[in-house]
Amino acid sequence: MQNTSDSFLSNMSDGDCLFRAAQRGDLDASRQFLQQLLHKGAPLSVFASAMDVAIWNDYADVVGEIACLAGHMWMGGPARYNTCARHLVSAARRDSPAAARVLLRYCTGAISWYNLETALDCAVLDDNAATLALMIPWASIESRASQLLTAAANGRSRAVRTLVGHGVHADTRDGWSKWTALHFAAMRGQTQVVKQLLWCKADICAPTKEGSTALDLATAAGHVATANALRRFAAQRVNNPKQATHTTGSSQQPEASGTFRCVNNRLVESRISEPER
Repeated sequence: MQNTSDSFLSNMSDGDCLFRAAQRGDLDASRQFLQQLLHKGAPLSVFASAMDVAIWNDYADVVGEIACLAGHMWMGGPARYNTCARHLVSAARRDSPAAARVLLRYCTGAISWYNLETALDCAVLDDNAATLALMIPWASIESRASQLLTAAANGRSRAVRTLVGHGVHADTRDGWSKWTALHFAAMRGQTQVVKQLLWCKADICAPTKEGSTALDLATAAGHVATANALRRFAAQRVNNPKQATHTTGSSQQPEASGTFRCVNNRLVESRISEPER
């Protein structure tokens, strides 16, 4: 009984030392206490706590050391799966691509599709582009498309730029509603994301199942700034199609003259005709 108690106290003492070494990014000390704890058969929770603090303080070398020496403890069993998922989510929220890279390398077998989705959600909603860019290649095509729609609806412009830059089509549609990212952004009044999507050549005339365009949705929702951005882009598209996608973000933009509508998925300008005399 005494030996068991002494072993428990010893593990807790070394575990606390490992935690403090990881917290200050001391690689040599972390390696020393890791080896001692592994030799004593310390529980997974001891290593998990050190991993958490190393990730949060962005000490990727310590994260790599823990994953390398204790990574086998992450493999197999529900507790291990949950631990790996929690670490990857922490890296996504901290926007630590180096830590995420290490975790994806050493914990691939213990990270399920669902856990990866959770980490992607965090990176998108926190607009952490660096870590998102690292995780995109691990995600399915369907997942990437879903994340673009989420980013657009929530106004996460850096995530939108990152996803489109990694090959997600700007006009990707939601599987159920058939809305595009531009529809979601316009409906929510996310003006900067609307401009970003238009710059990425999103189709301003793309209709919903009910036939509404992004401008229709923004106008109906009362988002004046978003509707005006769409009208300005429409004016540029009609007047100078080649430059429209490159001037959307400009602070000096011409006002639309007349009104614009989409006919057969093409913008046309409708001017009020003068009455006959």
